[in-house]
Amino acid sequence: MTGGGIMAGWWRAVLGCLMIVAAVVLLLKMPTAGKSGTQAAAPPAGPVASPTPVATPTPATLSVRYYIEGSPNDFHARISYVTPSNDIAQVPDYQGPWDNVRTFTTGQLVQVTAEEVAPGSDNQSITCEIQINGQTWRHQTKQGKDATVTCQGVLGGP
Repeated sequence: MTGGGIMAGWWRAVLGCLMIVAAVVLLLKMPTAGKSGTQAAAPPAGPVASPTPVATPTPATLSVRYYIEGSPNDFHARISYVTPSNDIAQVPDYQGPWDNVRTFTTGQLVQVTAEEVAPGSDNQSITCEIQINGQTWRHQTKQGKDATVTCQGVLGGP
């Protein structure tokens, strides 16, 4: 009886090993996610197309008008303003309304400052204005002797 028990245990071990081998073979033959069970296609021959580059936006050109006026109309002002090349230009003593039209691009600083230079009364006023393509963009008025106004901003900004 002892010999039969050993033989039965041996067959069980062989049979268990065969079942494990069969399970591994079945798992290897099963398709995995993303595979169809067939050989993957080779990549296409030749150069691979790169993504199309996104065009960099070009700055828009804008017509900028600096304008200074005062009351009474015979006021005298010292005017300074930023040019399209980012230089500071100055007009040391200007009488009466003044304007200057320049072409700028978006992202540039525009600024104009005017200061009363002639003695005046407390009821006189001075105004600066920046217009972009004909529309008022910045505006400031002050009253009194020696008043100073500044209009400024970065084009394309708030």
